Amino acid sequence: MIIKALIMKDYYEYKNNFLKFGGPAIFVICLPVYMFNFMGVSTLLFTDLNKFTELIAILYTTILLGETTMYQIRRNIRDGIYEKYFINKNIKKYQIYLSKLFTNLVIVLISFVTMYFLNVSVGHFVKDSIQFSISFDLIIQLIITCSIGTSLAFISSLVIADEKNAVAYMSLLIVVYLGYYKILEILSIKNYAIEIFGLVLIACLLVLFVLVLLQKNRFIRR
Repeated sequence: MIIKALIMKDYYEYKNNFLKFGGPAIFVICLPVYMFNFMGVSTLLFTDLNKFTELIAILYTTILLGETTMYQIRRNIRDGIYEKYFINKNIKKYQIYLSKLFTNLVIVLISFVTMYFLNVSVGHFVKDSIQFSISFDLIIQLIITCSIGTSLAFISSLVIADEKNAVAYMSLLIVVYLGYYKILEILSIKNYAIEIFGLVLIACLLVLFVLVLLQKNRFIRR
């Protein structure tokens, strides 16, 4: 019930600020479609074009977590919301994280599916469009990446108190995700089980770090 209440809080906050939330959502959905249909995708970083297009699609979708998590957490800290939460002994730190992760997961999945169908529609009118397919493996990676992105958004807002947290979030997301896949490519690791295990390990370590930060009063009081 506590997690459900926290999810409903987010829902009504997004509903009451639809334009503020909807603007970034439209941007992160349309920009990859524009890239895939009118700009092409550079293969300088990756020799596997399909993998690179999937990474671009996933990373741009997780930009949404900047508004749904990073900026929201900063506002909650500024307004003393977390202090009020933690006075209530029934609200646990992990419940705050899980509620935010569930909300983000729904938003990211809807945005990703919308981006896919928009890309397919636009691709019918563009000769050299780049298409990607929705597969079970890709959905699993998207779920894991949503967890990684949510954790990085928490970390950026808890540690950094000003607008620099946006730069920190995007930098960390690119370094962690693109860096991880580049390392796999350099090591010629193509085993899917190893790839997913590494992503899950990164996600778990980041979640633990977030929970440690939430235990420290200096990070939730500004």
